[in-house]
Amino acid sequence: MLEEQKSYYEARATEYDEWWERRGRYDLGAEGNALWREEIQKVEAVFDMAPLRGHVLEPAAGTGNWTLYLTRRAEKVTVLDNSRSMIEKNRRRIQEAGLQGRVDYEETDLFCWHPRARYDAIFLGFWISHLPSAVLDPFLLLMASALKPGGCLAILEGQRNGRLRSATQGTSRLNDEIELRTLNDGRTFRIVKRYDDPEDLAKRLERAGLDAQVGASGEQFLYALAFSPS
Repeated sequence: MLEEQKSYYEARATEYDEWWERRGRYDLGAEGNALWREEIQKVEAVFDMAPLRGHVLEPAAGTGNWTLYLTRRAEKVTVLDNSRSMIEKNRRRIQEAGLQGRVDYEETDLFCWHPRARYDAIFLGFWISHLPSAVLDPFLLLMASALKPGGCLAILEGQRNGRLRSATQGTSRLNDEIELRTLNDGRTFRIVKRYDDPEDLAKRLERAGLDAQVGASGEQFLYALAFSPS
């Protein structure tokens, strides 16, 4: 299943931004798209207040929408991703912004990765929902161990319900953890896709030894800021 998920994101790299930018089959109409952008701005306002500075780690960075955000604030960003095509798109985005000297890239299997340094902050955008529930707690412990004292772990995910839940088209639920995704060319892939409740996510972060604050932007996004002990 996890190998199929890796193949899915490698294949989806060329069309991923259609989802984020509400284009093509992801277009929600004028009102829906405006709500989507409004909630993104609310999330950005939260992260603007967080200490996402110094050396920031971004696992599963994808095409770089949040890499660009982080690079404009941090001294250095280290990007990790399993997909070579995602990394290539990410690199082009950063180069076009003239910020390439501040980002390092590592193509790696995130299910086998272990930190070689400690970071001022870690950003996880739409990643932990693709981890099987049995893997999530160990992964959060790993992230906590990679933070410097007082470091910040920032998390962004989609919410389980809400009017904009249809924002991901071409999906069908197979069970609580598995979703069938269809690409523009009709190919289908099974991937892990879970939805964490705010209370459950806060408890998981606290079990990892982090002081957590979890909130929602409205109907679409769930976010968390969690801090390691100073």
